[in-house]
Amino acid sequence: MNTPTTFREIYTLASQFKIPSYQRPYSWGDKEVGDFLEDLASVRGSYYLGHFLFEADPETPQTRQDPTRLYLIDGQQRLTTCTIFFSALCEEIERRTKAGEVIALDTIEVRRRYLYDDKLGVDRLQTVDVDRNRFSDEILRCRAWTHEAATRSQERLRAARVKIVESLKTKDSETMLHWAKLIEGAAITTNTMKDKRQATQVFAFQNDRGVKLSKLEIVKSYLMLQVHLAAPNPAAALNTLEFIEGEMKEIYQAMVEVHESEDSVINHYWRARSEKGFDAPEVVAGVKGSFANVDQDRLEWIKDFFRGLALAFQTVRVVEADPRDDFKHLRYLKQMALSFPFFIRARLGSAHVDLCSLARVLENMTFRIAVCGGRARSEARLNHCLNKLQRDGVVEMAKWLVHCLKHEGWWCYWNDRSMKESLEGWMYQNRADDYLLWRYELSLWPADYSKPLVTFEGLISNESIEHIAPRTPTEGKPVERGYGPYSDIVNPNEGIASGNWLNKIGNLMLISRSHNSSIGNFAFERKLASYGRNSPLRQQWEIEELATSSADGLKQWDKHAIERRGKKIVEAAMKLWSLDKLIDDL
Repeated sequence: MNTPTTFREIYTLASQFKIPSYQRPYSWGDKEVGDFLEDLASVRGSYYLGHFLFEADPETPQTRQDPTRLYLIDGQQRLTTCTIFFSALCEEIERRTKAGEVIALDTIEVRRRYLYDDKLGVDRLQTVDVDRNRFSDEILRCRAWTHEAATRSQERLRAARVKIVESLKTKDSETMLHWAKLIEGAAITTNTMKDKRQATQVFAFQNDRGVKLSKLEIVKSYLMLQVHLAAPNPAAALNTLEFIEGEMKEIYQAMVEVHESEDSVINHYWRARSEKGFDAPEVVAGVKGSFANVDQDRLEWIKDFFRGLALAFQTVRVVEADPRDDFKHLRYLKQMALSFPFFIRARLGSAHVDLCSLARVLENMTFRIAVCGGRARSEARLNHCLNKLQRDGVVEMAKWLVHCLKHEGWWCYWNDRSMKESLEGWMYQNRADDYLLWRYELSLWPADYSKPLVTFEGLISNESIEHIAPRTPTEGKPVERGYGPYSDIVNPNEGIASGNWLNKIGNLMLISRSHNSSIGNFAFERKLASYGRNSPLRQQWEIEELATSSADGLKQWDKHAIERRGKKIVEAAMKLWSLDKLIDDL
């Protein structure tokens, strides 16, 4: 039964509200907190704060003198944000009071009611384990933490508090007190379940019926509901729910450490788990459809699903954080949606799979896809690779892939000939142009060079791609001298523009943004002088030797110079992404 009450009155239900460890950490960002503040500013009349679902603590003491506890099953984002509001409110009011303003609000009583009860010695709200100490100190007691946030949820907690504090500073005291009364008197409904089975069932039912949730939460609530429908008795249901809680705790702990969104990870997992791979149906519909056809022990199927999902989050965390070059190079290509299903399927099949070798294979494959294009065509072929990986392991999949690329016409989109043709064509703004130029840069340095090379992150964050022969004349003026003809009517291929040499890889070079803007469309001799040996990039050093010597003794950057440099870069790329070398390195 939904019991109508107010926000203030729910604090008479228990001494402490606790968010279970298997629930998500704080996830509200700038938009959600901003919407919360806008609601307070725009509401006229009563304020509705929604529904809260609680589970009674079976170990709650019976004496009124001891602290009592309710587990918060649904509504934690709203309750946490309101708690942050009262923390910020108390701080701002006390700041104004010290400055001499008289404000009719007892902040000691507010803290005792909503933040921490100094008489009982308990926090009124206790968050998930990973954020508990930070929340208790920084939010409930307003103690400044000088060290960095350890998780994204801690960053969000701090950001929410800062946003609310800054908003309150701009409001007069009457408005602040009005907002506090709105929240305290906000209408809510509550359900307090007596046991885990009831709480889980109600949560699952109401959150699969139109509430805007992530795909992960929708799938979680759906399968939790199925536990009750499939369990032969309450004990079996409780056992399965406790198993899910344990796996969800691991998932939420991993979630705060990964960059991939939770919906992306569950999509990767579903592709890895499904026989259809990249052609698997959308995850929510897919899980429901798949579960409807389960003819085995349904509770074991649910356990296996959550066991694998936890492993998927762990795998994403490992792959994102691994410092080895094979992993870093793959991440730099920014096409991880193609790779994560492989890593997850590999780990679902074996805990001892060589992920580094798999990363090396995936980097070669992803580079070819990025250069050649055709992602829609590539996913159909990737499904064959996924199935081969599951059956035979990383090395055999790689050998089979190389064989297909060399001998099977269906794989021609990615083979050496197609890759070479793409590298020799228009490369500007290709998905891999900056990555290719960075790998080419590394190839120019001696293998035993002792000084640290510039990192990809540092390079790309500060560099841009320079057209050595400029794309456009300056302010409508003719192109500066030193570049050869841009247009050749008699022999169009000889012109830089008419022959489509302008955007080929031979005319593209990494250069700092400040350097690029400073030289603009200068004459080539001025550009050449600016490259020089002072640049940290060796690809700039070689421009002089690759340039064409003109009749007047000056260097010229024309179609032939672009062709020479392009050939050099393409040859380096064919070696770097050699299929034979790939197999030899495994």
